[in-house]
Amino acid sequence: MIYIEKAISIYERLGAKDDIANVLNSKGLIYDYQGDIPKALEYYHKSLKMIEEVGDKKGIASAMSNIAYVYNGQGEVEKALDYYQQSLKFRQEIDDKNGISSSYLGLASVYKNKGDVTTAVDYLHKAYEVSEEVGNKQNMATILNNLATVYRFQGDDIKS
Repeated sequence: MIYIEKAISIYERLGAKDDIANVLNSKGLIYDYQGDIPKALEYYHKSLKMIEEVGDKKGIASAMSNIAYVYNGQGEVEKALDYYQQSLKFRQEIDDKNGISSSYLGLASVYKNKGDVTTAVDYLHKAYEVSEEVGNKQNMATILNNLATVYRFQGDDIKS
């Protein structure tokens, strides 16, 4: 993490808060991949705070999604829902279609984990519609796969 610390130092001298926030987010990702969830959340939250100071709604939404993803993985579904919903709100405000689809996917995952398959499927369909609208075929295929998995989970092999 020597390079990350050097990058932060340089960006601090430049006063580039948005770049510092991105580096803090990267540091969170590293801790997340290493399985150090408390450290990952610490750096995701630091990144979020800094990006909020800058006012970058796309960055705020992305940071919130990262935090939500970690909370969902830890079984803290209410926290995950809150962050994904906030992320969705920001993405809708700036009409970030790919981001909106991503937030819908995150919400679907949380509802699936909660056992609310109906709501999960609703969010997957919303994600698909938005992805189709912008022609994101890769995302469309991922969503169809997720829908098949959910239907299979329900025991509906015909839809899967």
